Amino acid sequence: MSNSKNTAASTPTPTPVVTVQSIHPVVVVGNIDATQAFYTDLFNLPTTFDADWFVQLRAEAPGAVELAAVHAGHPTVPSGWETPANVLVTVEVDDATAARARAERMGLAPVMELRDETFGQRHFMVADPDGVLVDVVEYLFIPDSER
Repeated sequence: MSNSKNTAASTPTPTPVVTVQSIHPVVVVGNIDATQAFYTDLFNLPTTFDADWFVQLRAEAPGAVELAAVHAGHPTVPSGWETPANVLVTVEVDDATAARARAERMGLAPVMELRDETFGQRHFMVADPDGVLVDVVEYLFIPDSER
């Protein structure tokens, strides 16, 4: 009897398989309304969930991801994590030049001016209302080194 108990006890429990449903960034912000207005006005991102402490936005393009923001003072934000820290959000667009013109009409000062890169991007950067760096990118081509 003791042998069967030892054998049963030593059999490892299988690790459950977890299927990822989605992954999306949630930035910690000081002003939900300003953050929502920034991403909605600049990128036409529709809101998929809206609360006074949390907002979720999703582009309508196939395969697009979501971006969410949570208010820094909400109890779900752990102590010590109330401010953004070196976050860079890249937003891929079909026309970075048009997005730059739109940002200019909104009065947004660029952190980096619109420019073309040798690695196949046209992009510029702005900061959102909480200082999160937003890199607005248009892919011009895929460099040979990445094919």
